[in-house]
Order: sequence, then structure tokens, then C-alpha cells
Amino acid sequence: MIETWIFATVALVVMTRTINAYRAGYWYRHATSGIIAMLYIAVLAIPGLLQSRGVLTSKLADAGVLAPPGKPEIASLLLEWALQLGLVAVVEQLVVAVVRRHESAQSRRLPHERLDSQTTPFVVGEHYRRSVFTLIGIGAVATLVLPTADLTQRGEGGNGLAVLLQGCLLSGVALLVYNRHFGRRHLTGITLGAAALLIMGGVRSPLVILIIAVVLGRLRSSADDRLKLGYIAAGLPLFGVVGAFMSAYRGNIARGQGLSNAAILSDVLSDPVSAIYGAGIDTLDGYRFSEMVSNQVAASLWDFSKIVTTFIPRSVWPTKPPALSVSLSETFLGYEASGMYLSPVGYLRLVGGSYTAALVLLVVIVALLVAGLQRYKDGFASCYILLATFRFFLGGDQFDFYYVLALAIPVGVVYLALRRRNPNTTTGRRSTVGELR
Repeated sequence: MIETWIFATVALVVMTRTINAYRAGYWYRHATSGIIAMLYIAVLAIPGLLQSRGVLTSKLADAGVLAPPGKPEIASLLLEWALQLGLVAVVEQLVVAVVRRHESAQSRRLPHERLDSQTTPFVVGEHYRRSVFTLIGIGAVATLVLPTADLTQRGEGGNGLAVLLQGCLLSGVALLVYNRHFGRRHLTGITLGAAALLIMGGVRSPLVILIIAVVLGRLRSSADDRLKLGYIAAGLPLFGVVGAFMSAYRGNIARGQGLSNAAILSDVLSDPVSAIYGAGIDTLDGYRFSEMVSNQVAASLWDFSKIVTTFIPRSVWPTKPPALSVSLSETFLGYEASGMYLSPVGYLRLVGGSYTAALVLLVVIVALLVAGLQRYKDGFASCYILLATFRFFLGGDQFDFYYVLALAIPVGVVYLALRRRNPNTTTGRRSTVGELR
């Protein structure tokens, strides 16, 4: 199909630009479009082509809602996705150009000052390290003492303080990884223990920010010490297999199947493609589903307010509306407590009221993500921005931004509290403005 070649060409151009920027040392300039292109290929184009050939099953077909996509529909969708990817790349290029022009103008006005955060020394070393270990301590205690608050479940109505406290552990470990364990190898055990706990708990999403922290932590090092592109490329399918294993492990416990870990791993490795795409990655189904129900849903832009209101427990607000993906999945698909990924453009179509409005909202969101990444490229906040990009363009829901906010809030609170308590502490290495931002 010529449509396949058109999509592949656009995706290749976007990915090539991202790789060239990475090699040149400016990874942040085109990282946003690179992540989005990777996801469009992995969770839209590939499953679309496989479903049209009968290799993969569709959750919509299983629910009796919509037949699997045929080749003509996939051809049309590939053109839509090529347009969306092209739009993302253009918006990113414009935002980066504006930022670079602004930085250049400031440099000319202040020729003796470097304006990037890497050259703005600020003594925060002691507070920084204390913040990291305080977060880990709070999170560990909260995880052991408080009832489990599954931050990753879209069906959860918000567990208030428990979510924030338990999220401290993940943010603390991510900060530890980002700073390469402050040069202390024995601290690696904390990261390995946390990762093992996450894997055995069947929770996949937290692993994403740890991977991002590893990559960005290496990018802050010298060029010779950065992760090679080959390692990153090899790690992507490995992450998919690990995610599939975790999903199967969790399903084995929930359904009481009684399979051993070896049996689960054997099943995953015997058909890794089906295992990966059967592990809850239903972005393609969500894209088609959103288009199908778009004329039957009275959603609005106010749905974005749930980024904040999701924190409110149902015990405080019993009538709080659920996430859009959860309510639609319950109404049309018979789901009980979880929601299908709506896909980014699918979700924006529903809240915006039309496909055109979805593209406008897509432009706004991409512009904000790109601008944020350029602003905080030298700080830990870049991990949160890339996590938000990955999650939203994988799932497509306000919940994805809530998830990132729930991880970020405790970091800021703990750091500011420690600085206020010990404002005159100056021991420790010299750091940079924006490391925790």
C-alpha cells in the first residue's frame, strides 16, 4: 500500500532527525517528536497492519462492538497518522527555533554570562541528597504501612495522601538513578531492589521513569560515557517482553491460574508479539473506538480539570466523575474498573468535539511539552516531561498528566521543606539551578 510507504517515510524522517540531534549532543531538541514517532509505529501502525491481516485480535471485535479493521481502513488511518506525525514535527521545529532565537538574543544582551542552567552555580548539594533519601524513606514507610494505592490504575478514583506518599519511593529512586547514585556504587542495591519489587508486583508504568532517568543521567555525563544508540534500540523490545511478563504475572494471580513464573515466561517467549500487544496495549482499538463513539459523548475541555480533581478521594467527593476512558469503557464495552487507552488524538477528539479540534489541541499539547523540555533540559524535571509525553501518546487521557503530577508534587514539597528548615546549609558538591526542577 502506498499509504504504508507514506507513513513510513514521515516516521523515518522524524526518527532520523531525532537520532542526528542525539548524536550532535542536542537530544532535547527533537526528543519529543522521536518518542511520539516511536509510539505511533509501535502501538498504532504495527498493530493496525497485524490486525488487518488477522495476526492480532481486536478487543473491540471481542466485545462485539466493531469488526477488526480491514486494509482500506488501515490505509486511511496510516494517512491520518502521517499527517499527525508531520504536524508534531513542524510544531516542535517552530518551538525549538523560537527558543533558540530567544536564547541567542539574551546572549547578545549579556555577552559575559552563560544563560543555561549548567553554568549557573548554586549550592544545593546537601539539600539535594537529603531530599532524595527523605523521599525514599517516606515512600518505603508509606508502602509498607498504608493500604496499597495503585497509582497506575485509571479506574482508581484517587487515594489522596496515600498516592502522594507512596509515589515518593518511585521519585526518590528515579532521582537516585538520574544522579548515578551520587557516585556511590553500594546505593545501586536500592535501585535494584525497587525494580525487583515493581516487576514482581506486576506494575509496569513505574519502570518507564526509571529507564528515562537512566538515559538522561548518562546524557548529563561526558560524550564518551553516554548510552550508545544500539543499547537503547536493543532495550526497547526487551522492555516490551518484560512488560508482557509482568502483565501475564499479574493476570495469573488475579485469575488464580496457578502458573509458575517459568511457565509464564515460556508462554511470553513462545509468542512475544502477541504477548506484548496482548498486555494491555490497546491504543489502536482506542483510536477506532473514540471515533465510533465521538457523536455519542458529551465530553468537554473541562475533562482536563480531572488532572487535579483525581487527587480527591471518593470518600470526600462520592459523586466525582470517573476518568473518561473508564466511563466509556464501562458504558460501551462492559469493563468494570479499568479503561481502554483512548489514544491521544482519540481522547482529544472526544473532549474537543471534532477531529479538527483534536489537531488544534494536539498542537497546543506538543508545543507545551517541547517548550518545557527546552526549558528544563538540564534538570530532573526533564524526566517528568518525557514521562508525560510517553504516557499520553501511549494511552491518551488526562490521567497520564495526573500520574506525572502525583510523582512530581512530593519532590518539590520535600526539597522546599528541607531548604526552609536548613537555609544556611552549604556543604556538599556544587550543583545547578534546575536540577530538581
